[in-house]
Amino acid sequence: MKRILFAAILLGFFNQAFAQADYFLLPEDFYPHKGEALNLHLLNGSSISKAQEQKYDVKNNTKFFISEGSKTIDITASGKPATIPVLTYQLQNQGLALISANQKTIDEVSKREFGDYLADNGLDKVADELKSFQRIYRIRSNSFMKTLVAVDKNGGNVNEKQLKDDFEIILKQNPYKLNYGDDITAVVYLQGKPIKAAKVTLVIRTPRGVEFPQNLNTNDAGEIFFKLTREGTYLLKSINMVLSKDQEAADFDNWETTFTFAFSSSNTMPNTYKEFGLGDKH
Repeated sequence: MKRILFAAILLGFFNQAFAQADYFLLPEDFYPHKGEALNLHLLNGSSISKAQEQKYDVKNNTKFFISEGSKTIDITASGKPATIPVLTYQLQNQGLALISANQKTIDEVSKREFGDYLADNGLDKVADELKSFQRIYRIRSNSFMKTLVAVDKNGGNVNEKQLKDDFEIILKQNPYKLNYGDDITAVVYLQGKPIKAAKVTLVIRTPRGVEFPQNLNTNDAGEIFFKLTREGTYLLKSINMVLSKDQEAADFDNWETTFTFAFSSSNTMPNTYKEFGLGDKH
């Protein structure tokens, strides 16, 4: 059975979470077996290698779900507050499994920190809305994360399942059935409808730790296209930020969505994150 590394360098905890507000999920194994306990990690950062591991904070109203076939089950009870990994769940079925999480936060950030974040993510239109006299901004964020694993078998189509979050990414193809060089279409949805001209970042991290980022924009149908050109961990992320309609609650409303999966065409890749010296972090 193909397996892939837990591809992240855990550099400790990051207190100013909004400065790297791209939250994403990373399982220790993208190719687990039925009956095994899947350990799930929550990270945030602009890339996989720069990501900081986060603990599960109940104050963020984090919810976890698993989708297998036509069923989506709330597995928040398997979450582990103030602990790493954030969730351990015993897998009950074979085939594709889509684990998702949603969390909501309100952050107060300095104008400089906020400006850097906007520049890093190409949010020039939002930057134009900043007031010259305002030094602190309140950002109300909704982060929706997905990760796709293949449990013993690669059958299923939960990769394209919409989970009805305000902002989410789906994959039209099952990456675990594809071969090197095959095409994948991803669609970005805002409030259930495809969104055009959305900025999407694709990051591929190889087993050797080399990252390849690519910036994409959705077409009129909300689609982006890319190829499986390298083995490793794939991270898709997108951000949608607007002035808040409720200025008493927040200055800006921020929606973030991420999707992680793996691609491997061989059985020679390292199969535990401990082989990369990360096991002692836990």
